[in-house]
Amino acid sequence: MEARGTFIQFLDADDLLSPEKIGRQIDALRQAPSGSVASCAWAHFAGSPVDAVVRPEPVWRVSDPVEWLTSSLGGDGMMQPGAWLTPRTVIESAGPWDESLTLHDDGEFFTRVLLKSARNVFVPDVTVFYRAVSGSLSRKRTRRAVESALAVCRSRHRQLLSAGDTLPVRRALATQYAQFACEFAGAVPDLGGEALRAMWELGAAPLPVIGGQVFRWLSRRVGMARALRLRAVVSGVKSWQAAIQSLGHRTAWPH
Repeated sequence: MEARGTFIQFLDADDLLSPEKIGRQIDALRQAPSGSVASCAWAHFAGSPVDAVVRPEPVWRVSDPVEWLTSSLGGDGMMQPGAWLTPRTVIESAGPWDESLTLHDDGEFFTRVLLKSARNVFVPDVTVFYRAVSGSLSRKRTRRAVESALAVCRSRHRQLLSAGDTLPVRRALATQYAQFACEFAGAVPDLGGEALRAMWELGAAPLPVIGGQVFRWLSRRVGMARALRLRAVVSGVKSWQAAIQSLGHRTAWPH
């Protein structure tokens, strides 16, 4: 890491910070327990940042790091990378960005950062403006990109279970694998199958928060495994069906 400051701000070239963002977060961190990280609101924009609409998410104000990650994986929202302000000492403890990853690498990095931090300090009234760009890396579906996304799931799996092996943590991790399968199994079915097996082996039911409204409704009523099977049949996509078949005859998870 080339930066030498006490606090580190990550920012993509096409994103914007509100003018008071860093100053207010530094003030907040100086009053917080040592080793805390700061966050703030963020919003998408396409043409001009004046068009951005901030939509608060429940996870933003969660202070405990494990609870924050569990809440985020469980469907309560996320934090755009530029919204964090992180003490250099926390980053040095967490370790450097994994440059072998090509997709969701920021999520893997900030998982480690959060688990090495004392707490998340949410700073209101400042915003990061996140530019929506077509063809961005986050939309890639190449095998390399999907391998990266699964590696991130596995990394979170190891780290969170080490931090606290509880039912809420296991359900959140199962949910991330279910989300991965729904998003990527059609493109790379063998990796979708790996995600489904990892989900099953956690021994906890994923939360019914993935997919569209119909899929969520179905998941609540028949269970995630059956809902996934029905989705495969309805879609008619053979690669997706192949991924689901890797579950064998499993139709439910322990709770």
